[in-house]
Formats: sequence, structure tokens, C-alpha cells
Amino acid sequence: MDKVSPNHPVILKHTSGHSMVANTEALKIAGISINTLDPEGGKIERDIRTGEPTGVLLAFPAIKLMKNVLPTPSFAEMVEALGQANNIMLSEGITSATDVGLGHVGGPREIGAYQEAMDRGLLQVRHTVEIWADAIIDFMRIKEELDSLEWKLLSLGIRTGLGNENFKNRCFEICA
Repeated sequence: MDKVSPNHPVILKHTSGHSMVANTEALKIAGISINTLDPEGGKIERDIRTGEPTGVLLAFPAIKLMKNVLPTPSFAEMVEALGQANNIMLSEGITSATDVGLGHVGGPREIGAYQEAMDRGLLQVRHTVEIWADAIIDFMRIKEELDSLEWKLLSLGIRTGLGNENFKNRCFEICA
């Protein structure tokens, strides 16, 4: 990717959400260098000869290192994008979709954007989602988090019966 874009950050995320590739400029902005340790539970792939990061990041803890490089869309932009995606899917004859990493990029705001799009009637395509648990729960403080989890979920509007015929939460995705 450096040959194509040496001066601009480029990041490609695998559709599974479990790996990412970044060019040298993106790694530099994120502060990832030869001296960066692998985060617990994640891996920064390295050149076996030089030890320099190759740009391949494996597992969510390593991907999170790129959070300062990724643009953060506003809540309104997320809602608008969901409406636009809905219209594109309908134009192609797609009637249902699954998002297995809801909250992976935008955290709780992303969950709220789906709910807002649903409330505004922007989701004619049936959406089944799996909420990315890391978007809501800090697993490094799991004891404290579990004590307040019910209130945290309710404050985000996540409750039994959430959704309608066009928006359903199937489960929480927890990745180790």
C-alpha cells in the first residue's frame, strides 16, 4: 500500500473485523513502531528480518491501536449512512442484512444510530445485528462493569424486545 499511497494513511479492515492492514503512514499516525509491544490478546505482525511492523494487525486489541487514525463520523452522519446503505440494498433487491460487529467502530453511538434510523423509518431492509460487547463493556474492569451492566444497557436503549420487524439484536459478540 505504501507504493500507492506513501503520504496518506490507508487502512483496510477485513470484513470479519478480526484483522486490519495499514500502510506506513497510518502506522506512524497511530504511533506503532518497531518498539511497540503487542497488546494483550492482539498481534502486530512484523518483518522477520527487521522486526518492523508489516502493517498487519490481528485481533481486536491490535486493531484498537488504530482508533486515532480512523475518522469518527458524527451521529447524524452514521444515521444518514444507514439510510443511504438501506436505499442501495433495496435498489439491488437485498431485503435483509446482518451486522455482526455493531459498535465495533462507533461504539455506543453506532448502536444509537441504528435505533435512530429505525425510529425514523429509514430501515426498510430487515437488519439483524450482533452488538460488539467491547463497545459497551470494559473487560479489564469486568467485576465493576457487571455490577452496572443493566443500567448501562438500559441507558443505551438496549432492552428485551429492542427493535421491530426491521431491526433485531440477535446477540452480543464477545471475542477473546
